[in-house]
Amino acid sequence: MIAEEKTMSVPQAASLCGVTRTTVNHWIKTKKLHADRSGRNYSVPVKDLFLFLKSTERTIPFELESDHWVPVFKTYRRCWDYWKGTGHGDGCNDCVVLKNQLKVCFTAKNSIRVHCSTSCNECSYYQDICLPRIQFIHQFELPAAVCQGLFFWGVNRKWSKICQMPLKHFPGTGIERIIDQDSLEAVISLIKKLRVEEHVQPINRVYFKKGIKDKLEVILSFFPLNEPRGTFLMLAEPQGLITKYEQFKLGQNTAKEV
Repeated sequence: MIAEEKTMSVPQAASLCGVTRTTVNHWIKTKKLHADRSGRNYSVPVKDLFLFLKSTERTIPFELESDHWVPVFKTYRRCWDYWKGTGHGDGCNDCVVLKNQLKVCFTAKNSIRVHCSTSCNECSYYQDICLPRIQFIHQFELPAAVCQGLFFWGVNRKWSKICQMPLKHFPGTGIERIIDQDSLEAVISLIKKLRVEEHVQPINRVYFKKGIKDKLEVILSFFPLNEPRGTFLMLAEPQGLITKYEQFKLGQNTAKEV
């Protein structure tokens, strides 16, 4: 039977039931379906969704009756295919994303040749197709992020907090914006290993940028993910802030030893 702790987002519930997000939001707003609200988003308990569908004599998806329920996502599509036939998609042929057949559109967000000027937090493509696939990171107690190659898909609030960057700015941001130059080479080398290895050892001393000169030392762990395909999870365990003065003293001590 369904685990009582299981929840899903509105897009996941809509995809599972074969309806639109607007329909699910209507069920919630009219109090027909219970959902917990966090900020502007809702989480729908699977048990409540199951009971709602049963009480209204709607078709109950097999996944809701299974003892091994897993999240169900919409089929991953490229952005230009998602927008096909809409006014938003009229400029896709002139966009660098389509011309270069980029799988993840927001990795090109800083290019002047990108047709779409909408931020990811306001984009229905990102909200429907990409965001549901990484929502699990908000369950972690540690700062967590999902990346593909050298770009972020998204992070949880704790990662956002230690990096002092809003959540909405992370999709498509390069890791060099967060990782200090002293650690960047080691992190990039490990990311390359993830393409051929299932497990890699954590990096014990990675430095995140903290302000203009300060650094935050963390232990950084990496885990390849099956979904989204080709991505990996990063978990950070903060160890302590290293100020500009401490870096200066460390440099002096190193020079004396030499």
